[in-house]
Amino acid sequence: MPKQVSHSQLVALVKFLNNHVSRQLFDDICFAMEVDPDNIPGDTLKGKIRELVLYANRHLQMDDFFEAFLAVWEGGEVDLTPYGYEPKGKEQPPSPSPAVPDSPSDGPAFVNFDLRVGARREDGRYPVEVTHSPAGEMRNPVLQTFPLDDPEFTDLIAFLNSLIASGQDAKVLGRKMRDLLFPGEVWQMFYASYTKSQAENKRLRVRLRIDPPELSRLPWEYVYDDTFQFLGLNRDTPIMRYVAEPFAPDNTKAPRPLRILLAMAAPQDQAPLNLSEEEARIRKALEPLGDQVMLHVIPHTTAGRLHAALADGYHVLHFLGHGAFENGMGALVLEDDEGNSRQMDADQLMILLRNTAVKVVVLNACQTAAHGTEDALSGVAPALVRAEIPAVVAMQFPVPDKTALGFARDLYRFLAKGQPLDLAVTEMRIGAFINGADRYFWGIPVLYMRSPDGRIW
Repeated sequence: MPKQVSHSQLVALVKFLNNHVSRQLFDDICFAMEVDPDNIPGDTLKGKIRELVLYANRHLQMDDFFEAFLAVWEGGEVDLTPYGYEPKGKEQPPSPSPAVPDSPSDGPAFVNFDLRVGARREDGRYPVEVTHSPAGEMRNPVLQTFPLDDPEFTDLIAFLNSLIASGQDAKVLGRKMRDLLFPGEVWQMFYASYTKSQAENKRLRVRLRIDPPELSRLPWEYVYDDTFQFLGLNRDTPIMRYVAEPFAPDNTKAPRPLRILLAMAAPQDQAPLNLSEEEARIRKALEPLGDQVMLHVIPHTTAGRLHAALADGYHVLHFLGHGAFENGMGALVLEDDEGNSRQMDADQLMILLRNTAVKVVVLNACQTAAHGTEDALSGVAPALVRAEIPAVVAMQFPVPDKTALGFARDLYRFLAKGQPLDLAVTEMRIGAFINGADRYFWGIPVLYMRSPDGRIW
């Protein structure tokens, strides 16, 4: 059971680390915890060490910290028990727990391919680099030009946004995006990483960290290669977004029963939505889990009802309704006491959800992944990542009602089988693609995930 260590143990641990941890060792610890060391606040190494330890303790991740330290420590025998470390006893049996049906826990493991696009330079080019992969890291980034003003490029995105695209449009856009995001050496490292992961019976999780807001708002989920086809539809290359944050990522694991809050809003002054059918599909997808899941529904969600419900400790928040992006700010469209629209913007949602029990947020509402060209955190989904939610599923374009129903059904169907979240999202996309009418809607969902493995159980 994860726990916090005492204040005196923290003080002693920080003092020990300050005396024994170099910058290289600190970086190695961070990488073992899947944290970007450059995003840990602090002007000095001692300051960074203190921030990392405090965050790990506050978020019940001290076990992860100790394991990461021991994994990279090469200084001989070290005793961490005075600082709260409890070695795992081999003779202690694991706590019994109900089995998740059809769990794929024995299936292929995941390795990460981390691709980063940095801020635009004075010459107009963007640095693209592989920061971590099975094939290693790049010494120098590739400087790439992105044709944001190219009419053909922008028209294809507009077709998707207006729901008038064709399957061929998605392929054309995907090829362009592949050339932009995987230039030269980057693609060589991706191919080498994929080959290595396949030889080791592992899947290659593609994590995109796209820092410039003007680029991160583009639908990179449609990346297409003639050999791999759409990466976002390939179970061996699930694609997700990674937003850099100062602190260590939390995990998505939650205790049983998994408590899901289904918040629905259908203001009478908005276009009607088929929320009852979507609720029914979610309930049916969760049936195999029986009493391992507890579902609570708010049929007409107001700000006050949502606030009150979150205090009961839900692990998953699923919103059904409308989203909006106006005046440079994303929002969910809730209801007021009279049943009309009442927006809750990204800043308000960030404050509402910070430091709650919520591990995963699913936003089945249009434009909840959208954000402005100046500030990536103006969007609902990125703002929730800033609120330290480990995983967020959101929509970057309007979604046809029929497609939205399929998304919700398939997401929970595969989560109920024990799939990690990024693989369940991939299956959700596949479900939309194999529906003949939805050949280009499948890439609308975006997964933002900072959890190390995406497993809920």
